[in-house]
Formats: sequence, structure tokens, C-alpha cells
Amino acid sequence: MSNLESVEHFGGRATTPATLDRPDVDSGAGLPQPASPASPSAVHPLPRMRVLRDITDRAVFEEVLSRGRVTRAELATATGISKPTISDAVRRMGERGILVETGFRTGRRGRVATYYELARDSGWVLAIELDADGINVSAAGLCGTVFGDGHRPLPADRARLVHAVNAAVRRQQKAANDRGPLRVVAVSVANPVDPTRSDVLSVPSWPPRDNRLSVRSIFGDLGATQVLVDNDVNLAAQAEREIGVARNASSFGYFYVGTGLGYAFHHGDQLIRGARGLTGEIGRLPTGPGRDVTALQALIRLGFGRPDGTTLDVACIHEALDRARAGDPTADRQVDALCEVLVMAVAAINAVNDPELFVIGGPLGRHSLLFERLRSSVARHHPFAAPMAASSLDGPVALRGAMLRALADGREMLMRRVA
Repeated sequence: MSNLESVEHFGGRATTPATLDRPDVDSGAGLPQPASPASPSAVHPLPRMRVLRDITDRAVFEEVLSRGRVTRAELATATGISKPTISDAVRRMGERGILVETGFRTGRRGRVATYYELARDSGWVLAIELDADGINVSAAGLCGTVFGDGHRPLPADRARLVHAVNAAVRRQQKAANDRGPLRVVAVSVANPVDPTRSDVLSVPSWPPRDNRLSVRSIFGDLGATQVLVDNDVNLAAQAEREIGVARNASSFGYFYVGTGLGYAFHHGDQLIRGARGLTGEIGRLPTGPGRDVTALQALIRLGFGRPDGTTLDVACIHEALDRARAGDPTADRQVDALCEVLVMAVAAINAVNDPELFVIGGPLGRHSLLFERLRSSVARHHPFAAPMAASSLDGPVALRGAMLRALADGREMLMRRVA
């Protein structure tokens, strides 16, 4: 999220460089000033009151989001900010319709405490996942509570795709009822996304087959709603970064193994995308010198692909993994062949990125036998590779990443009403 604009750091008043360099300029009405500008004991000017107010408002806002329902005394204790300052912040946010009173705490001596929480009509967000299995949607208020979801098969052509997506949006708009404006729509797609234009770059694994698709053009008139589009593996990695096993890693790689192969690399909180959004297209990696097949094609030729010849058959691979774990020697050899291809991808990733942590995710990556077999093979052939961990997140992880992205941007939009 971007910080407050620099002009707000000076109370919205134009400030010249000469003014900033002078330690004796008045920094606000009523604030103490040094006795003499030339005095060696002259103090630096105090921060503008508006900056302090914005910091306080943001602290209150984040605490309300984390607790859901809270009193002013609890806010003061949690943030370390004085009760009068907290009361001013709560008043400001109440005047702008962000916080509302939701009852009183009784049963204790002293003054009756008032509970506050985020206003129901402060807005909502929508996450949409488009992949080979269909269209998944999830709607939530800015507090993070999900109130609507749905799934439908993915249409084969663009006209039906546009109709299906807009129908899903209309259903969630009805479900939103009195929750206020739709602030953000975050869309996860199984294709690379051009970071400069947010266009989806077409590859054979996902319809439509056109060279580019502007996902923003799918939606009708959404007014001031912000539309975000990103690759599903990038969004899954974001979920892993915020709520998964990579929370404390200074850098990590996320290797997705499912209907396709994908990769995302985080250095700190920065996702590395590449000039055209093609960073992480690990499925297109050649399987060796002089070979004309990619890693994904090699797995399909081993019998792990779907009939269309462009994606992996997750159910088929799951069955082979389960049979290998039960002691089937034929399935065991199949799993070895699968790992032989995946090890080359892991080796290439480690050689280029050298992450602190390597996370294996996706519907196949979290299978215990594949994870253990792959970790053992990597350790045997590449002893300096990063430590590996299985993803800790269940379900549609990319959809959860899209929701986290939508909530972060939606909350930031709401905070601008106070700032």
C-alpha cells in the first residue's frame, strides 16, 4: 500500500525548501518554540498535527479490523495512545461513517463503555478466480467476513465468459445488500499478466485462445470500483506470505504443482514479476540440453496429462501417488519419473534465486508422498538448495490471495476518507 501523500505530511500547506531547512520556523499554532533561533539548545520542530492525527487514525482503524468490536479504553491500551487522542480519532471516523456504536459494556464499576466497530455500509470487496476448473467467487465486507461465494464451469468462448462473470458479480451485489459500495474486484487468472497493462497473455492452457485478453473489459460499468488482475501463482504466494509458512522468511520461492507448473519469487515483500509478467513460467523450462520439450510437456508425455494435451491430470497423478504410497512398484516408478522432471525445475529456481525458503504448493505439491520424495531427491542432487516446506494452506489458495489483495486495497481506499 502506498503511504500518505507527501503534501499531507505538512498539513496540506505549501512548504518551500528554505522553510524546511530552518529549525526556527513555527511548526504549528500553540507549539513551544526555542527562546532564540541562534541558541545551540534549539530543538527540532515537532511533527505537524495532521501527521500525528493520520498515524492515530490508522492505528485505530487497524486495531478495529483485528478485533472486530472494541471500546475506546481497549484501543488506548492496545495502541499506547492516550484516551483523549483515541476519543478524537473515534469521533472523526464516526463523523465520516467509518465507525459506528454497536452497544455498551455493562457489569463493571465506573463509566459505561461504548463498543465501536466498522460500519456495515463501509463497503465490500469481491475476489474472482478463473482457471481450467471454472469460475470461483468470494465476497466479503471490509472487516474480512465472507458473506457470499459461488462456482460455475468455465465457458469455452469469450462471449459466454463475459456473461458468466457479470452474472456472478450481479449475484454478489444482491447478496451485499446494505454493505455499501463495491470497492475492489481482484481477479486471479491461470495465465501470465502483463504488469503494465493488466492484460492476460494467452497460452494454450487456458481459453480464450486470443493473444491477449483484457480482463477489465469483461466487466460492465462498475463505477469507481477498482479492478485488479494477477496471475494465480502470484496470488497464492501472497497468501502464503501473509498467512502461511512464509510469513517470517526474508525471501521465498513458491512452486505450484497442479494442472500446470508455476513459480513466484518474493524478495522481502516485493514480488518479482519481470518486464512482461513472465517470471515464474517454469512449466516452459526445457528439460535438458538439446531437448525440444518443456517440463510440462515432459510430464504429459509420461502419461500425466489430460486428453487436450495442455494441462496435467491432477486426479491421475493423485491416484499414482496414493498407489505408490500403498506399495505399488509400477506407481512408485511413475512417481520417480515425475520427481526427475520436477527436480530440474527446482534446481533451476535455486540456481537463479537462491531463496531462503522454498515452498511447495498446489493440489499436488501438498501431497505428502510427492513432497517428501521431491525433498529427498533435491537434497541428494543439490545439497545447497534452500530448505523446503509444504504449503500450510488448504482450498483455493489463489482465491484467498485475491481476497487478501482486495481487502488491503479496499481498506486503504476507506482510510483515505479519513486522511
